[in-house]
Amino acid sequence: MSYSLFDDVRINRKDLRELDEVKELKIAVPHMRIIPRSRKENINRILELIKESKKDHDPHICLFPSWFSVGPLIDYPGVSQNILNKFSEKIPGALVNVLIDIARKHSIYLLTGSILERAGPRLYISSLFISPFKEEGVVFKYRKLNLTSSESAYVAPGKDLGLFDFSDMRFGVLLEEDIFAPEIPRFLALSEVDLMISFNKLSREFRNIRPIALTRAIENKTLLIVVGGILEMSGKEVVDVKTMIIRGDGEVVGESKDSSEEEIFYTSLKM
Repeated sequence: MSYSLFDDVRINRKDLRELDEVKELKIAVPHMRIIPRSRKENINRILELIKESKKDHDPHICLFPSWFSVGPLIDYPGVSQNILNKFSEKIPGALVNVLIDIARKHSIYLLTGSILERAGPRLYISSLFISPFKEEGVVFKYRKLNLTSSESAYVAPGKDLGLFDFSDMRFGVLLEEDIFAPEIPRFLALSEVDLMISFNKLSREFRNIRPIALTRAIENKTLLIVVGGILEMSGKEVVDVKTMIIRGDGEVVGESKDSSEEEIFYTSLKM
């Protein structure tokens, strides 16, 4: 069954390395620092975090926060169509090719938060799942459904839920304001997801995401990862948005501190 714009997003167990030894799927969740408009520096930091996680825990999947390559674009002063066109990405394209190379070099799956996708004349806010073992690299794409009014001036909404099957498990993806629309995570839960992943926007509006995240985990009885991060400008922190791992009963098993420190959290799913 397919739940995305791709014909087939089901990834079989045979695509996991060392299949016979894999008893649980390990996921790395970096709470990382992002510098706006500094693509090279941000990508280098991602590489460092992947190397660190591989050395310490050897995860199968690594999650990147929203706007991990260039920082938030739309909800900040001075945004224009020219700026958005400059920082938008084709799929496949230059940024995606870099991510595919990283995935293959380190034998790790990558699930990204928001990037600004350019598809013909339209722009979308999209999440990508990248396989190190598939020739095409990008095996799943989700386009944000619940756009803000400022986003709607430049960006088109997606049409499909962010659902994909990985091995014997089903994942649900939320981008930013999707978590504020309770029907979107509810539809994911009704589709029997094993894990829901919500990528926070690095903005002041998301600094108080904790109670909403707890509510979504409990009302849907689903393991929820909310991926935040730290936005830095001119060497100073602008905002620190929480990263959390929450069980379906509301127990918080991982949470970033309010100290502007980078961390890597880990969780696992039994296979």
